Order: sequence, then structure tokens, then C-alpha cells
Amino acid sequence: MKKTLIALLVVLTFVPLFKVNALNFGKVDVLKAKDTIGDPKVSGDQTADVVVTYEGVTVKMEEPVPPAKPTSEAWVGVRVTAPTQKTEDVKKAQYRNAAQPGQPIKSFWENQDSKKEELEDKERYLDFWGAIDLELLKKAVENGTIFYYSWEFDWDGDGEFEQKVTLKVDPANVGLKAKDEDKEIWNETIYKTEDEKYVDVTVKATGIKNVPSDLAEDIIRVKKEGMTKEELEAFIKEIQEILKEKNLEFGGFFTDKDLKDSFDFTKSLNSDTTIYLQLKEKAKEVDTTNEKPNTTTNKADKNPATGDNVLTFVLLLVFALTGVTFTAYTLKKSK
Repeated sequence: MKKTLIALLVVLTFVPLFKVNALNFGKVDVLKAKDTIGDPKVSGDQTADVVVTYEGVTVKMEEPVPPAKPTSEAWVGVRVTAPTQKTEDVKKAQYRNAAQPGQPIKSFWENQDSKKEELEDKERYLDFWGAIDLELLKKAVENGTIFYYSWEFDWDGDGEFEQKVTLKVDPANVGLKAKDEDKEIWNETIYKTEDEKYVDVTVKATGIKNVPSDLAEDIIRVKKEGMTKEELEAFIKEIQEILKEKNLEFGGFFTDKDLKDSFDFTKSLNSDTTIYLQLKEKAKEVDTTNEKPNTTTNKADKNPATGDNVLTFVLLLVFALTGVTFTAYTLKKSK
């Protein structure tokens, strides 16, 4: 019994040591795009759960930080450095996108951003980026959500992901600057001020028996003073292009489902409203290339000249027979 207790004590003493050795965590640093104002907050560095929060930070849209990415976005990022720099250990490490767990697990070694040609025990790291833009920020605020980018790491290659690194962006506490101008185009104050200038117009499609599901309903934001003539023309043209693919035609905008009263986008709007888009089915074109000739047509009608000759012949024949009959009758009488 005494030996058993001693053995158990030894196991309990060394198990935490083994666990600590197994849980070596990567180091996380913030990657800031050029002209970023403010410092993102890092919590839990070199622990199982690291969170980098973009709060009180203004990011500028610029030339893409990761090559070959769209320039209409701003970029926020983190650099994750492997906990050990030994080549044989780094080759075991793997990671995955926590937001898309169904994607294949990737090799940290094969995808590292540190120079692969330096095969000595150098620092090994990977850079991770998340994109933000104006529309993404607006939608997040409207939905009352904060958006995240998360990655998980299995540093010893045993199939268990020991560390999670999260990039957190709070739209209500982040700023966004224009790409070519030194002015802020987004923060919650700007958004609320701009939001007061717009109304939401729900556009419902009707007019045909089976309305395509992707055309059934849409919501667009329109300035309260209404669209300009040019904006309305462009909007209608865009609708017509979509309808053309579905063999439908644009019939106009209406304030009622019965399509009696027209709606004018160029007039001012005071509040959110619902309108109806009339759809029309295109008339089927009749193919006349394979029409057969009318077989009931009189032959004489087809060839007027031939018809005239036949008529003349018949008349002459009648006159001739009449003459013969008259002659015969005269001779008989004379006898």
C-alpha cells in the first residue's frame, strides 16, 4: 500500500511537468498596415488563447499588404511565431482556419513566411491577415455584431490544436481612412450622421405568375432627397440587364401591389418604404422561316398569264360550237 501511494505521488508530481512541456505556445505580434493610428491590444500572448483586439484604432485603406489582394479594403493582421525554432519540431507543426474547420489542415513549415532557404534553426513565423471595408463595418454595426478571424495551431503534430489566435475587430470602436485622402471615412459617429441621410426601400417584384426567388425582394438604401435622373437611369439599366438573362422585361415601379400608382425614385423620401417592381414576360417571337406555301391557292392565281390563255380558249370554243350548231340548223331548214 505504501509503495502504491509513493508511485501515485511520483506520477502526480511529474504529470504537470509533461503537460507544460507539451503545451509550448507560439508568440503573437500585431501586424499594422501603413499609417495605422493607435495600437491594437494583445491579451493572453503565449497562452492557449490569444486575442488581438482592434479597438480605438484607425486603419487606412492602401496598397494591399498581402500581395495580389484587392485595394478597396484595409488590412489587419497578426504574426504567429513557432514556439520552437528547431527544424524537426517546426516541420511537425500544423494549423487551420478556426472559422472554416472543414478546410484541410495545413503545414506550418510549408507555408511559413520566414525565409525557407535558411534551414538553420532560425525564427519561423507565419503572417495572418483579415480584410475590413466600409460595407463590412456598416453591416456589422447594423446587426450588432463584432467580427473575428481565428486560427488554431497544433504545434507538436499530435492532432490536437493546443493554441487559438483570434483577431477581433469591433466596428463601433475602429476607424477607417480613405486610400488617397487623409480623412476618416468611418467611425460610429460618422456612420450615424450619414445614416440619417438615407432611407431603406424594400423592392418587391410582382406582375408574373412565378417570380424568380432571387428577384422576389431586395432592400436598397436611397438618399432622402431621392435619386438623380442619372442615378435612376443607371439603376433601371442594371435591373434590365438582370431581367434580360431571365427573359423578362422591366415594367416600372409602383407604390401598390396592384400596380396602379407609379413610384418616382427622384422624389424625396421621408421614411423607409416598400415599393413594387413590375415584371413582364417577353413575347415569344414567331419563326416564319419554315412556313409552307398555301396549297389551296388556285393555279390560275399563281400564274395570271396562264389563267388568261385558258379563259380565251374556252370562249373561242363556245363561239365555235355555237357557230357549228347555227350552220347545221340553217342547212337542215333549207332542205
